[in-house]
Amino acid sequence: MHLFEVYGAFSGQLINATNSKFYTSSVPMSKIIAIATLTSFIYDNLPFVYLGVPLFKGRPKAVHLRPIFDRIKSKLSTWHGRLLSIMGRAQLVNYVISGMLVYTFHIHRWPKIILNEITKIIRNFVWSGDCNQQKICTVAWNTMCRPKDEGGLAIRDPFMVNNASLLHLTRKFLTSQDQWAQLCRHILLSNAKPKNHYIHSSIWIDGEWNLPTYFHVKDDVLTNKILQTTLPIKPVPDALQWLSTTDGHLTNKLTYLFVRGTCIKVPWHKLVWNTYIPPTRVFICWRFIHNRLPTDENLRKRGCTIVSICCFCKKQLETSDHIFLRCPVTSQIWDWLNQGINQQLDLSSCQNLFVKQNWRRQYVGAANSDLNHQKCHMVHMVREK
Repeated sequence: MHLFEVYGAFSGQLINATNSKFYTSSVPMSKIIAIATLTSFIYDNLPFVYLGVPLFKGRPKAVHLRPIFDRIKSKLSTWHGRLLSIMGRAQLVNYVISGMLVYTFHIHRWPKIILNEITKIIRNFVWSGDCNQQKICTVAWNTMCRPKDEGGLAIRDPFMVNNASLLHLTRKFLTSQDQWAQLCRHILLSNAKPKNHYIHSSIWIDGEWNLPTYFHVKDDVLTNKILQTTLPIKPVPDALQWLSTTDGHLTNKLTYLFVRGTCIKVPWHKLVWNTYIPPTRVFICWRFIHNRLPTDENLRKRGCTIVSICCFCKKQLETSDHIFLRCPVTSQIWDWLNQGINQQLDLSSCQNLFVKQNWRRQYVGAANSDLNHQKCHMVHMVREK
């Protein structure tokens, strides 16, 4: 107890014995009783929750993190998802559920079985509004987790967030000067302190490279790269730098982007994702571009046996391109729009409709982006009725 008193005198953190507990592992009961008598602490068993994080011995198991999963599922169940649009449900997942997970993701590597269950209930909630009801997902989960400029909905994948958070924690463990990082490096690393002594080199003499001649014979390209590299003459302490940033610092967002990787950016995302356009109309156009609307053509691909016919002209098979672009009924609406803007729209494909437009200056802004959304939304609503 004298050690606790000295710690409290220097740090100002006094210990309240009645509110303190201690935990042991493989310790005889006689020693536990002696510690409790000496310190007046309460003995408790692992696992337990501290500051919202479950603490346990060994690797994380599903039973340790199940309470957090149950809270997330309870949160999704209390929301009236059916009263929200699919874009509204996606926003709730991004800003609420992701915030509930990111704290523990920085500490534990979650088991795959729990991450799979979290992904399942999030996917069910986004598509059906009920985390317990499974609905046909017309767009792949990997596509939905892409950023909007790559053709996705910017939903964060729990697997990637967990890996990115642990990578960010590893970076802080190796580079941070906080007390916890220094203590962990001193305990866990064998070479906690950097070497300060000079190491003689036969290829770097008096601030110049002195490479042997056989270096050029073996690999001339690598040798030229070495010669172009300048080493500092003055002793500068080494530090880990993240190459993709200008200042060398790594943030959690950059870590997630590194783990997720990058895809080819789509040219239509700025015209489809517009802050002046309601998200419900944007979602219809987004599914139209990916050819994932529940038309007869796509339902047949999923095994549904139905008689396909266009609900407008009653002559052709119902496909996304036909009912939106090539049907005689909808073509009249496009002709009316062409006359209104005094320009011929490219109706060869959905992407060309949004990308290949040479709008006049008086139509630039929110209005020109909303024209195609209004048309696609109107056709889709008429078809659903």
